[in-house]
Amino acid sequence: MVNEGITDAVENIFKKLTRPILIQGEMVHISASMDIASYADDGANSKKLLLRADQAVRSAKAQGKNNYQYFVQLPYANIPYRAGVIAELRHALINKQFVLQYQPIVDLKTGKVLYAEVLIRIQKADGELVLPSSFIQVAEDSGLIVEIGDWVWREALSFLSSFPLPLQFTLAINVTASQFSSHQHSVANWLDLLKQHQISPESIVIELTERMILMQSDRVLQKIATLQEAGCR
Repeated sequence: MVNEGITDAVENIFKKLTRPILIQGEMVHISASMDIASYADDGANSKKLLLRADQAVRSAKAQGKNNYQYFVQLPYANIPYRAGVIAELRHALINKQFVLQYQPIVDLKTGKVLYAEVLIRIQKADGELVLPSSFIQVAEDSGLIVEIGDWVWREALSFLSSFPLPLQFTLAINVTASQFSSHQHSVANWLDLLKQHQISPESIVIELTERMILMQSDRVLQKIATLQEAGCR
């Protein structure tokens, strides 16, 4: 439900965020995507509200970012769209169209690259790159996220073992609750791949999504604990 008071507040925040900021003599412009879920229409407790807001911000990002989106429950309207995305994901897996990019995180004081974050993309035949905001939610809901996540793990480890990277360099890999809650996902296989590539578990940082924190289960917690005990961070 659209609330005029909330809309006014959000638009005011956007106006302030879009003001340029002077940093070391350079004008920097930033943008944001915002999610809105209302009590009690969208959820009667904080857990459900955060999950609804998470769904809304995915929608905002999919529409080009730098905007806001109210949560809208559409149980049937998106079925053709979702079916198309699932078909595209299967096609990308079969035809090896998934690619990884590595975003460096740099210490501005020293200029040293501290670590890199793994970013997944789909690269179509015409060269177009499809961002994860367009397909990750569907991948999670359909269960394809497990196969995609295993591919990301293999590719990222292959990258780590193929280059003379700086000492204590670490790679951050996003994981989702849907991956770890699935019976098809195996932490043991992940750890075996680390040994095969002769990569220290301490070189891997597991990044947990907001949804993963909210949707904890014994299986998810056990897998996180197993990776921590092995040395992953």
